[in-house]
Amino acid sequence: MPAYTPLTEDAFRTVAGSHDASGGPGRLRSPGDLTMLITSMGHINERACTRWLDHSPGDPEWERMAAPFGESVAEPLTCQTIEELLEAVS
Repeated sequence: MPAYTPLTEDAFRTVAGSHDASGGPGRLRSPGDLTMLITSMGHINERACTRWLDHSPGDPEWERMAAPFGESVAEPLTCQTIEELLEAVS
């Protein structure tokens, strides 16, 4: 089970659609509109990595933090990912 919900185009489209439908004023048009997402994902990934490295193999916390650390490495938030997410809501 993922440590967090994967950031898929469908999930992104659903959140953006709900925001629009409820009268939210912001619109996603450029990578600059995603600065909070980029920053938040960076901090989450940094924390997972730090906590994973702070513990030794076999320690339950090492095992627990291996999942979010592994997910952040396997599915990084890249420039291409950001462009794909923006295309999904345009």
